[in-house]
Amino acid sequence: MRCAVLHRSGTNDFHGWMDDVYRTNALIPHQPLRYCWSPHLNHRLTPEVEAAMPLWFDQFLKGGPALPETPRSELVPGSDGRYVLSGFGWHRGWNDRINDKFNAEYETNMTRFIRDMRKDLGAPALPFVIAETGMSGPEETHRAPLR
Repeated sequence: MRCAVLHRSGTNDFHGWMDDVYRTNALIPHQPLRYCWSPHLNHRLTPEVEAAMPLWFDQFLKGGPALPETPRSELVPGSDGRYVLSGFGWHRGWNDRINDKFNAEYETNMTRFIRDMRKDLGAPALPFVIAETGMSGPEETHRAPLR
């Protein structure tokens, strides 16, 4: 059996973790496969990603032109062969916010996490940016104080 697979998703969609998508699709050998990601979005697609589905259907159902290969990406070091770590972005997860016990411990745990990451990475002044999604808007009740 052959099945053409087109995976479309927002990169921040917590119901479609990107790493799991690649691992899962690797278990389906010898299938036409493409990925279309909407960067920095949850639960919605950009027009470019929306356009991929009719093109995919045209290719496999009507014999239309082939959809381009999914481009490869890689992290390339600087000219000296080293990577430069300039900051650390952290997005607070949903489960930490809806459990009162986790919520009460969040500040202490985050402080320890930042301390340990700076130590392990050998970057004592590494800046951290911490984001929190307001799932319920400004009236959100599950927030841990961060200083």
